[in-house]
Amino acid sequence: MALTENILAQIAQLEAKTGIKRTLFAACPNSLTAIRAAFRAAKRNNAPIKFAATLNQIDGDGGYTGLTQQEFIRLLKIEAATLNYTGPYIAAIDHGGPWLKDIQTKD
Repeated sequence: MALTENILAQIAQLEAKTGIKRTLFAACPNSLTAIRAAFRAAKRNNAPIKFAATLNQIDGDGGYTGLTQQEFIRLLKIEAATLNYTGPYIAAIDHGGPWLKDIQTKD
């Protein structure tokens, strides 16, 4: 089972068991500080985390964060290890699709 489906299944099982609704925390990785804070919060709450990057933040040209997709994944691994976060995390795209980058709409 893929990581995302596994996390969602665990959330559904917890809700069925406790009656308490839960959600998957999604963080906007627009800076190193935001990434570190998200990992700290997830670790403190023993929770999974999803990093939802936009096309303008992280892309093949570095986006406004200066990170390519490969650098972003490497950074997540480094920060998780540095903060001793051992839970699951997901790197995802938010608002993906064609013609959604700022430069594409201007052209």
